[in-house]
Amino acid sequence: MNKNLKIGIILLSIATFIFVEYLIYLGIELSDSIWENSLFGPIIPIIVGFYLIVPLLILFLIGFIQIGKSKKLSRLILFFLIVGVFAIPISSLAICHTVDQHIYNMTYTFTPIKWERADVNNRGLLIDSFRKQYDLVGQNIEIVFDLLGEPNTQNESQYLYDIGGYKGFSLARPYNYVINFDFDNIITGEYIKSPWY
Repeated sequence: MNKNLKIGIILLSIATFIFVEYLIYLGIELSDSIWENSLFGPIIPIIVGFYLIVPLLILFLIGFIQIGKSKKLSRLILFFLIVGVFAIPISSLAICHTVDQHIYNMTYTFTPIKWERADVNNRGLLIDSFRKQYDLVGQNIEIVFDLLGEPNTQNESQYLYDIGGYKGFSLARPYNYVINFDFDNIITGEYIKSPWY
């Protein structure tokens, strides 16, 4: 085997291995950020990516140059090799992330049955879907009983539903989904109440 081709294959193999391992790590962190509702999950892999980008580019560049020098591979094969090294792992990551997001959305799409069976923290994951599906303002408060059941706390103008660690924030005090209504039992507003106020 030609020396240039051998060096190119070794460098390209090392760079591809590191690149694929990094994409797997990034994919796991992106998945965790979806399922755990964490905004900070992908930050560390992105920082690692900034440190890896220059060494990886150098390894890929030298590897492709060495393979190109060997004259053993045609330009078409070299082109497909470049596409395979970059396009296949990146598109696999994108597809996996899209499928993962879809499964998450299906799992946490609100239905009254899911709400009834959910624990407090899972209700926190269902509430955004509920708010997208139902515009409660202007409707009679009776609709809330059909959809969410009995509130955890209520007074003459407000229902509160415990939704636990909303958006992944786990605190001793839970977040609440609050529904306000007037003397005619018409809903005037709804919002997520933070435990900080």
